[in-house]
Amino acid sequence: MPKVLIDTSAWVEFFRADGDPRYQQVIGRLLDEDDAAVCGATLAEVLRGARTDAEYRELTDRFSSLIYFPMPETLWATMGRHGSHLLRRGVTVPTMDLLIATVAMENHAAVLHKDRHFPLIARHTALRLFVS
Repeated sequence: MPKVLIDTSAWVEFFRADGDPRYQQVIGRLLDEDDAAVCGATLAEVLRGARTDAEYRELTDRFSSLIYFPMPETLWATMGRHGSHLLRRGVTVPTMDLLIATVAMENHAAVLHKDRHFPLIARHTALRLFVS
């Protein structure tokens, strides 16, 4: 199975007690199979949602065992190229989603998400979306 960069929108479903069970099952399987990946952007977004110091430490511990995709200096120009390409096609997406999509593409990973912007990005780029 290829590595899967899990977007914050999917992590929210995983961690919420009343979250979508489909995301909980899929992410649980990806974690069990060591195929779950994170990048600095998703890590920061998830940690930002910690309500207590204890929750922050628990999240930090859980995420430390995941595959980490770095964001090298060259990534930013690549992201700009993808954004320009999308803009010329009339597609505007949030910068953070474009960043996460670019990290996934650069690492030949699919994205697991619950966000309307990733299918727009995938329609015009090489982004692969994870489908269970």
